[in-house]
Amino acid sequence: MAQSSDVQERIKSYILREVLEGASPSDVTNTTPLITAGILDSIATLKLVGFLEQEFSISIDAQDIDPDTFETIDHIAELVRSITRHERAHAPPEEALEIQIAEIWQRLLKTDQIGIDDDFFGAGGDSLLAEQMLLEVESVINHEIPASALSKASTIRGLAAIAVSGSDGRLLTKVRDAPGTPFFFCHGDFGSRGFYAVKLARLIDPPRPVYLIHSLRDVDESTDLSIEAMAHLYVPLLLATRPEGPFRLGGHCNGGLLALEIANQLTRLGREVELVLLIESISINCRWPLRLANRVIRGLGAIVPSAKYRRRLARDGMLFVWEIFEFGLICTAQEIVQQHRRSSPYLRAIAQQDRRSPAYLRAMANYIPPKLNCTVVAIIAETSTPDSKLLPRSWKSRAKIVRHATVPGDHLGCITIELAALATRVSSFLEGS
Repeated sequence: MAQSSDVQERIKSYILREVLEGASPSDVTNTTPLITAGILDSIATLKLVGFLEQEFSISIDAQDIDPDTFETIDHIAELVRSITRHERAHAPPEEALEIQIAEIWQRLLKTDQIGIDDDFFGAGGDSLLAEQMLLEVESVINHEIPASALSKASTIRGLAAIAVSGSDGRLLTKVRDAPGTPFFFCHGDFGSRGFYAVKLARLIDPPRPVYLIHSLRDVDESTDLSIEAMAHLYVPLLLATRPEGPFRLGGHCNGGLLALEIANQLTRLGREVELVLLIESISINCRWPLRLANRVIRGLGAIVPSAKYRRRLARDGMLFVWEIFEFGLICTAQEIVQQHRRSSPYLRAIAQQDRRSPAYLRAMANYIPPKLNCTVVAIIAETSTPDSKLLPRSWKSRAKIVRHATVPGDHLGCITIELAALATRVSSFLEGS
């Protein structure tokens, strides 16, 4: 956890940058009233909650959102410290690789009470179990981890970080070799390089060549990303591997949208795309009201005189539209957060990931899927089926043929704990295409 004064400074910096644009640092102190003075309204409070959760890796409950708690920077900082102390007791894994490592630890240590900051040896592990554990983790990530790693990082969080740092920086890697039409998979895991997808490739039956398209990692929350620009970066790599096609593509979450746009750009270059398989990929922007909103935002951007506001409109305009669609007209920040907790596990799962998530979330919000002359398959996790942002039928306006299926689990569980069931679904659609 950051030092006490550092917490206050980071909160103050955010307020000056995002709420009181252009204000002097002397205009706000740690005891300045924020709610009663009207500095924080309901929308600003909601965005501040999102910042706090992202910046300090915490989860703020709806009951914690009240005027007293958010009245001053000092009060907000104390809330952050209190939540951090509580959550660090057994902080659950939040990224795909952390979930995979946690599964290995739970099985070897014979306990479900494992947090990502718990020490392996302190939780009951010994040198023999540690050796077995490292072998199993190496099988997941497809490269070796030095035995000395546990002396530096004996927690799930630390081990995951070492695994990611030991991977190469290539954007396209072949993880399975076999006869047949290759499957190019955009894993969408910008936090830990998509190691779950290595196991997915092994489970696809019958075997076929599988290539992983890796997420950009040199990204932070201020980066301007677009799905179109990312696809333009990857298309030459696919053509170098398979110059003439045909192509079968897929992806999870943001990776699904990237696969769609890669398919679009390949089609425009005259290559045949047979199938795009989307796993938990958001479909809301296929609907005509969202497409219309996007055109309106672009039109406004052409007439807004201020360069600063043009940029903000281009970056955040569609995210604001998503908020309206998600929450409707809700009058208080607490009600907004309650609605968010109750109805949006999809966006919450994305937001729980690392500092890159705001850039990727903006890219998803700003992407309007094109029409494609190929089959689109939408696979949705069981817990996501009521979520209107992922409705498979929304893809019917964008694709020649749309098929859909459900798999057990939630947004991250379907690619980790329930990966075998997902692989069965993926295999059936690849075989039938």
